[in-house]
Amino acid sequence: MFSPRLETVNYLALDDDYDPLPFLNLYKTTAHYVDTQIQRIVEQLEAQQLTDKTLIVITSDHGQEFNETGLNYWGHNGNFSQWQTHVPMLILWLGKAPQTFNHISAHEDLIPTLMQDLFQCSNPITSYSTGQSLFDSHTANRSLIMETWTERAIYYNQTLYFMDALGIGKTLDMNYQKVEVEALPADILQDNIEKISRFLKH
Repeated sequence: MFSPRLETVNYLALDDDYDPLPFLNLYKTTAHYVDTQIQRIVEQLEAQQLTDKTLIVITSDHGQEFNETGLNYWGHNGNFSQWQTHVPMLILWLGKAPQTFNHISAHEDLIPTLMQDLFQCSNPITSYSTGQSLFDSHTANRSLIMETWTERAIYYNQTLYFMDALGIGKTLDMNYQKVEVEALPADILQDNIEKISRFLKH
């Protein structure tokens, strides 16, 4: 579909001088295939007159970087840059008018959204989730916890505050460049520490 593209990926060959285009075109070709499969599913639902009984959610668990930061990061689970953490979130929801939201959201928001708006759950969201409804756009400067297997950071005010054993360490922007910023507000830090441990058994 897209060319030139790789047939297989040799991750040992990837470095700062590697041309990302063939790898990116492989990704685009794969994404196009997924799109065609989604189309088949939707067409089958329409043919069986099930669209009015079906809620469709399309998203991804991570982004995919092709060294956009220029720091030799490829793929995912390597950093918290926008290239690895921004994902699509499309919901086909009968009875909901088409909308586009630009406020900060996270995967943890999907369950509260479904519980409140689909299942009419009246329990406080904090009793079962650390997220919020996707339709709740009043939080203009929300913070988020981001984690890999080896690192943890708090995203706040377009800045990544990395947490280590001594507290907050380095600060980076979403392109993974060092930035000098004011200290993370204490209430934001405390709120995220509470979220991390909210559902742990003591």
